Amino acid sequence: MISSYLNQTAEKKGSATTEFYNGPAKDESMVSGLDVADFEGVTSFHEVWIIVSGGDPATGTVTITGKDDYDNPQSEDVNINGNHEFCSYDHWSKIDTITSADLTDETPIPNLIIKIWDQTEAYVETFGWDAFACRWEENPVIKPSGGGWDYSDGKVTTKENIEIGDIIKYNETEVTVLDVQIKRDLAGVEKYRIVVY
Repeated sequence: MISSYLNQTAEKKGSATTEFYNGPAKDESMVSGLDVADFEGVTSFHEVWIIVSGGDPATGTVTITGKDDYDNPQSEDVNINGNHEFCSYDHWSKIDTITSADLTDETPIPNLIIKIWDQTEAYVETFGWDAFACRWEENPVIKPSGGGWDYSDGKVTTKENIEIGDIIKYNETEVTVLDVQIKRDLAGVEKYRIVVY
């Protein structure tokens, strides 16, 4: 019964990773909206690395659009011709989109891993997001707080193991978990939890 109630999908921020994308080639954007200003210590996206596997044959193009180190618009096509590592030669201050062409026509569709070097030729770290089923309610709720009551922005009902301090998002809105209430059956088995943000 609770499973049918949890008919929305939110995401939980995972641990650090150097992979900005790991999945099948797509014609729509696989990576978008990256700005060096959002990454601590990064002044330039020095090179974009594309690791290709599983294509038969993996031939096509990966197109990167964005802005150069001087904030001028630029676009670069990276030609893919096999299961190897490929990289861009342009430097970037912003990456608007990374798309592919002709790779989705193959059977099987090749897998792409996209990583980015910074100005020191070290991989830039990002965070992965793990999807989970939930019911997201943006109505303010009251939660107990050390001898009083506090208001919060809303609550999320889920079976996911969400803890206080976790970062979750729904429809691109990120929130920090303030409180977790575990709901158990008569045998003490957890059935679901209510997450307050």
